Amino acid sequence: MAVYKGKVEGMITIPTGGVQALTCTDASGGPTAITIDAGTYYWSTADSDTEDFLAQLSEDINAAMTETWTLTLSADESGTGKLTIGCTGATCTITWQDTNVRDLCGFAGNSSGATSYTGTKHVKALWLPDGPPRSAYGLSDAGADEMDQTTTESSAGHVMTLGYQRRTAQWIEWQGISRAKTRISGESTTGESWQQFVRDVIYAEATYCPGRCLRVYPDAGTDATSTEYRVSGAIPEPEPLIDGWIEQWRIRIPRLLKVP
Repeated sequence: MAVYKGKVEGMITIPTGGVQALTCTDASGGPTAITIDAGTYYWSTADSDTEDFLAQLSEDINAAMTETWTLTLSADESGTGKLTIGCTGATCTITWQDTNVRDLCGFAGNSSGATSYTGTKHVKALWLPDGPPRSAYGLSDAGADEMDQTTTESSAGHVMTLGYQRRTAQWIEWQGISRAKTRISGESTTGESWQQFVRDVIYAEATYCPGRCLRVYPDAGTDATSTEYRVSGAIPEPEPLIDGWIEQWRIRIPRLLKVP
């Protein structure tokens, strides 16, 4: 039986009016300005409330260009977290107009002279753990039911309970996470660590990340299955699996509330 590590994505919001993110040039012309449509996105999955950021960016580029452009994010169980942008059969040029979108996409600068380019950094708003998760019912289950209730007892022994609203709560712990995936100081690829993800997404330090809005995927290679949560409370510091050994860690999110 395969052991899946899953992945965690942070919400990306493009404000009203959209963002002129980059200009593209290919064999048929350019540079052509590309504006990303306003909306609420995650990297991988579309549903009735949010859209696939990768698909939206691809759609916006191809709506403006004549040649066919392709965008591929390595975000499966063995993914690198890097985005590749290319133009099929044609040398292309990418010039970033919005450096925040550039950083979000994991690129360090402009690109020219080839048919495709892969970012040198891990995209923001994505964390790919390299150890297995643990939760009360497994990540395919959204979590435990909770309800706010008030209970009264009469002197005769009668009991009355008023229930108000039900919610679904989850906790997740990943075990055996490498230092590279845990701490910024240990990163092999810039931006791949949990520490950086927490700063960017949960603390909302990255532009276009509204904070505390996550999607959790039980299988990083299956984008159709995920649960959307909000982080409640503080995120504890990672703990070493063995006291004093800094190469493997335990990372925990103690309280997540499923979005109704």
